[in-house]
Amino acid sequence: LLMMSSNNVLSPANGRPIAVPTQDIVLGCYYMTKNRKGVKGGDKVFSDEKEVIAAYNADELDLQAMIMVRIDKVITETTTGRILLGEVLPTGLPFELVNRLMDKKSLSELIFQAFLQVGREKTVTLLDDVKRLGFKYATEAGLTISIDQMRIPKTKVKLVEKTNDEVLRVHKQYRDGLITNGERYNKVIDIWAHVTEKVSEEMFKELETEDESTVNG
Repeated sequence: LLMMSSNNVLSPANGRPIAVPTQDIVLGCYYMTKNRKGVKGGDKVFSDEKEVIAAYNADELDLQAMIMVRIDKVITETTTGRILLGEVLPTGLPFELVNRLMDKKSLSELIFQAFLQVGREKTVTLLDDVKRLGFKYATEAGLTISIDQMRIPKTKVKLVEKTNDEVLRVHKQYRDGLITNGERYNKVIDIWAHVTEKVSEEMFKELETEDESTVNG
């Protein structure tokens, strides 16, 4: 689900991340950063992140509870899960990057900003930590991806058809000698990475419109 090397964090075609969490990892991060009303510990105020983690470990605080936490001397509205995700951020990255509902687009932006602000090595470590947390909370939530349960976005067929046309145009450019084989390869990888992200975005948009109990498995 997460195939990458330290030399292939960003796309050579446009500089955007290609080594990003996918599938169950994204679902786990989405679940852990979602907020719910009426859960244990909701609306509580905490002095710092460590106090939040201690309360969660003591089963006094729900993963999806909306809480107030003092972070960098500022009282911040967030959730338990976002605090847990924030714990794996490399030094130098702001908490605001994970203080949101983390879908694939948000995770991609996190990886991009990590690469820009703290470098490749720390970004690779962050990817591993996000993968671990994603699998952990996807498992705890009972979330998984299956053919029977997967929501297929209504726009998927059109997006894939359009992408196939773009790929054919790239191959034609190569056959006509307008681009090199390496350029052809990079463009095709980038095109499919883009449409995969777009389909994922459409899926999560449809998930957000469903009843919250459906999202929480």
